[in-house]
Amino acid sequence: MSFAIRLGQYDGRALDASQIAAVTTLPRTSVRRHLNAMQVSGRIEQTRVGRRVVYYFKTSSPDTDDFFADAEKVLRTAVIQLAKMDSLPAGQKNERE
Repeated sequence: MSFAIRLGQYDGRALDASQIAAVTTLPRTSVRRHLNAMQVSGRIEQTRVGRRVVYYFKTSSPDTDDFFADAEKVLRTAVIQLAKMDSLPAGQKNERE
């Protein structure tokens, strides 16, 4: 759940409970319970954006910003490789196999 919140924050769009539930594939009620516990512990804050209540971590640091920049690079590379594999004709092996 923390990762989903950080990714939304890194991407410049804080996520609401429904979006976090979709990303984590957890039931929304479980997400809300975890979000409440994280908020009570002081790890996250919430704010209202229109009709939505979005969640974000209180602090951002160069370490976490660098981590998510690196994670984004890895994910983009993985997506590109998976897209190449999806476009191979049936039965043809990838050179990495």
